Amino acid sequence: MPLQTAMLVAALGLMSAVGGIAHAQVHEQTFDGYVVRANVVAATSLPEAQARKHGIKVSPDTGVLNVAVLRQSDRPGATVPAEVNAWVVAVSGVEVPIETRSAVAKNERVSYFGTFDIPARQSAVRFRIQVRPEAESRSFEFLFEDRLPIPRGR
Repeated sequence: MPLQTAMLVAALGLMSAVGGIAHAQVHEQTFDGYVVRANVVAATSLPEAQARKHGIKVSPDTGVLNVAVLRQSDRPGATVPAEVNAWVVAVSGVEVPIETRSAVAKNERVSYFGTFDIPARQSAVRFRIQVRPEAESRSFEFLFEDRLPIPRGR
């Protein structure tokens, strides 16, 4: 299974739904012993039953952001609890907050996800992610851009 798919599956606790999730590009940034990984998919790529279980509106206008924080010294794939804040950054520079919530998979990996409205007529979407691992007093931040399908009629 590709890392991108595995990350989203683990994040949303969708271990039984491997076949129904579209591939997503993983964006990764390293900060002082931590790795922050983020990916984005259109909500329509999630299996409907699993999306409903996690309170995700399945709509062509909705995207899902997933963020995981890993300590570099831990075993591969081990996540750490963190405070996660995220924003969609409009072309105009206006930042729209994404409300994130945690999800713990069966393998006890924790990650954070939130939904957002896919901006109209904008296939490339920018994001700002700010994380503060539980054991740290400082936050880390990074920006990335991803491409999502433009909803029809927008």
